[in-house]
Amino acid sequence: MTILVTGSTGTVGSHVLEELRKRDAHARVLVRKQPATPPEDVEVAVGDLLDPVSVEKAIRGVDKLYLLNAVVPDELTQGLIAYGLAKKHRLKQVVYHSVFRADEFKDVPHFASKSTIEAALKAYDVPYTIIRPNYFHQNDEALKEALLGRVFIRHHWDLSASLRLTCEILPKLRRSH
Repeated sequence: MTILVTGSTGTVGSHVLEELRKRDAHARVLVRKQPATPPEDVEVAVGDLLDPVSVEKAIRGVDKLYLLNAVVPDELTQGLIAYGLAKKHRLKQVVYHSVFRADEFKDVPHFASKSTIEAALKAYDVPYTIIRPNYFHQNDEALKEALLGRVFIRHHWDLSASLRLTCEILPKLRRSH
């Protein structure tokens, strides 16, 4: 079984990739540039989520897709291209990394994109799982000094534990809808 991971060079995606590798899952990553030192035991596909030809090359021969794309103006286009090709190639599973309460805040561009991609997943016969995280502690890094200097806030959320669970479930999932 091969799992294509998009967004694997970012914080969350790199953790997903790490957890898949721990489970001996065969991973392929879609990256914009060939890394100087490619990750060990990982197939690298160079391309861009806005380029259907390169996405199709990356998807060809994989069984599952972990779709994680950045918060950018063309996020919706990226997601729909990837999902459309996953549907075309009849992948066994798509795991979509969305956002908490995407369907409730349609006036927030980032949420609107996520909600629309979720709707596309639900509309077609491709097995899917939607992950909706609501917060990443990395968001507080810029405020760390201010927060710790005035107020003690004990906040611990173990990103790697959540991703370990996701990566345990991902290879076993058949159909979630």
